[in-house]
Amino acid sequence: VSVKNFLKDVSQDATLLRNFRKMSSMSEQAYYTEQLTDEDVARRYGLVMRSSSKEYLKQIAKPKFDEMDMFESGDGMTVPFTTGEAILKELEEELNEQLDLEEVFGAVAHANAHANAKGLAPVAELGEEEAEAKAEAEECENTTTEEGQREDEDEGENENEEDGGKEKKKGAVQMALETAKGLTALVGGYTKSLNLPVDLVMSAGAAVAGLEAEEKKEPKFQANVFGGSSKVPDNDPCEWLVMDDPAQPVRYFALQGSDSVDHWITNLSFEPVDFEGGALNVKIHAGIYKAAEKLLAQLLPMVEEHMARHGAAARLVFTGHSLGGAIASALVMILVHREYVPREVVDKVYTYGCPAFICESCGCECKTGECACAGGNAKLLERLDLAPSVFNHLCMHRDIVPRAFACDYTLIQSILCKSDVYREHGCLKGNKEKRYPPSLYRHVGDVYFIQPDTSFLQFARPEGDSPMLPSGHGIWKMVEPPSTLKLAMNTMNSISSTLQNEWAFGDNLTLYNYANDVDHAIGEIMNNPHPLDILKDANAYGHEGGVSRFHKPKNYTRALGVLLKDTNTTHSDAKRN
Repeated sequence: VSVKNFLKDVSQDATLLRNFRKMSSMSEQAYYTEQLTDEDVARRYGLVMRSSSKEYLKQIAKPKFDEMDMFESGDGMTVPFTTGEAILKELEEELNEQLDLEEVFGAVAHANAHANAKGLAPVAELGEEEAEAKAEAEECENTTTEEGQREDEDEGENENEEDGGKEKKKGAVQMALETAKGLTALVGGYTKSLNLPVDLVMSAGAAVAGLEAEEKKEPKFQANVFGGSSKVPDNDPCEWLVMDDPAQPVRYFALQGSDSVDHWITNLSFEPVDFEGGALNVKIHAGIYKAAEKLLAQLLPMVEEHMARHGAAARLVFTGHSLGGAIASALVMILVHREYVPREVVDKVYTYGCPAFICESCGCECKTGECACAGGNAKLLERLDLAPSVFNHLCMHRDIVPRAFACDYTLIQSILCKSDVYREHGCLKGNKEKRYPPSLYRHVGDVYFIQPDTSFLQFARPEGDSPMLPSGHGIWKMVEPPSTLKLAMNTMNSISSTLQNEWAFGDNLTLYNYANDVDHAIGEIMNNPHPLDILKDANAYGHEGGVSRFHKPKNYTRALGVLLKDTNTTHSDAKRN
């Protein structure tokens, strides 16, 4: 099957190549967050380092905040934590000492009860000595023979009133104690409220993220917005870098992936699950979706802070290699679908060696090979109101990772379809009429293929050029051909199909066919060579094997660099002539 009419040569587009190379280098540097410095970022890209997964991990691993730093960055209405704790301790000690007032209160209550029984003024209205003298005098005057007659009655009344006094005493003291304890709990809870889990403080993160000015220099994103829990949350989807353009309101997010195939096959489940609760009618690679959800909790504060600072002018650019590219793509779709960001804010997503990870969900009763849902993900982008040009996937001509889930799964289709998990999986059903073979997933947006220069790049020499691409080094964008050309191609395909009859020519005749559409053309490239054919070669394995060589992020950057150099040389020669 010929795909040449679906290949648009963009090797001379210097702007495109510069952007691809810059983003490839960023995704490569995401593997080195431990060594990368602010000066490295400024020198390489002219950008300002804001944060990284390294700083994030340091912050969430801290058992406590730096109390004075938190106080100084606060609103000045509270005291530092240490001072607050000291005050609380002092108040608690005073409170314990004041608990002896219960006896005083009890004595006063008893005296008032006795005074009430005798018709005397309450003790609280007299001085202490005056009250005692008056009580004794009046008690002596009232000592008569009636005392004996009323003795039992008085004792009963006194007991009742003393009990009532005790109840009043208990209620008042208890109320005072409860109030004091409640106040202590309130203040203590407030001083420890900043030790909430990440998901509870995440929404407040943007409010304090890098807004303080220090020596008239834009500060880094303050990682302490991630919380101070001593328990480190599940935070291992990938390493990442966040950088800002000092001249424009553009924030870059670079996500690390993997330079080995077994990393994402072993550690991430590739079973399809509903994406965003099925609202977008697509199935997504379960492991990539889970990783994107985790990363959302880490990066959303930085997204919101950037938008709060620059408003409608804010722009976000994401880049990632391998799994990092797939996670970045899924993360952008989540951000847009959940309306965390307007679609206009997302400028571009660049991926390198990214696995296919999403496809249409099929709930129809179609038979295998007749599914209208098979093919690309154009409908998904329409639902999200995102242009295909937002997503830019670059695949090395022999990289196995982009092929792994997008290749022909005919050999195991029947086995997988027995599982309920794959029963409504449109890609796996395939479409014989459109010549879409069964696969697991498809890429989203624009797809590019790059073929490295074998003259300058030793890693590309052993296997040579791709059988599906023009000879020589270059970069091609997959596009639909002009309508008139496509009509001619479809006509030739119809003639070939008609002539391909066993009774007329026998079954050994091979006729020339054209791909039906761009999705079919992409599928043909992904299947030539098929991943199983690549893995049959004993030289494909190991650090210097083809699987590793054609997937390394560094080799993507090198291939783009050589191509960009040739393009610049060509442009310079053209100007001189």
